[in-house]
Amino acid sequence: MKYLNLTKNFATIAMFSLIFTACKKANIATPMGDAGQTLVKLINGGTPASIAKKPIDFVSTPTKLLVVELRRDIPNETELNKTMIVTLRDDTGAVTKATLLNPSALYGVGFTILTADAGSKISTQKSIVVEIGAKNNWDGVYEMNGTFVDVTNPAFTYYGKQQYSLVTVGASTCIVRNDDLNGGIPGYLFLNAGSGTYYGSFGYVITFNPATGAISDLHNYYGNPAFPATVGGNPAAFICCS
Repeated sequence: MKYLNLTKNFATIAMFSLIFTACKKANIATPMGDAGQTLVKLINGGTPASIAKKPIDFVSTPTKLLVVELRRDIPNETELNKTMIVTLRDDTGAVTKATLLNPSALYGVGFTILTADAGSKISTQKSIVVEIGAKNNWDGVYEMNGTFVDVTNPAFTYYGKQQYSLVTVGASTCIVRNDDLNGGIPGYLFLNAGSGTYYGSFGYVITFNPATGAISDLHNYYGNPAFPATVGGNPAAFICCS
């Protein structure tokens, strides 16, 4: 996903919000036993750092985001009642090591659990990188269904319903990502003699008219060298006539 430099489009983001939560104390506990150990983790974290996406609206007012949640999983009531101190690091190194990200064109923040006392153990869910980018009015997840015919090859037939995500790359422009194709890339999935396939180096980028919501521009993702390569093709390798 590509993010634009949006400092001119919205106000300062209040994004460093941390919540420390513990499991609720039940009226009747079912302990794991004294042999259990308290695990400290970041929700949706991982080793190496997982990636969490936090899109925000194109607005000119301050926006608050819940960036990460810190949690402890306890084996018994005694552990629940202990006071614990956990140290987190603002891990910029994790941001630059995440291969899906481009730090020069992205708002992002990384966190890693460094220490946790009271005899606890740090879980493998200890690191997370949070992508923070803007979303426009059309950004979202959609279902596509209908019909498909290729006039050059009758063996190319309709695959079936597919999930698409419109991913913001501008105030009124979205990349059309096929979530059912190779883990999510711009492209169209269909059948060739009953087997799944897709057109190479073909996928949509749509620009909408903000006043009417109608499509005002439609072009090929793989024809724009500003976009990153996918398994479907490399836009930087695109060559066109002059």
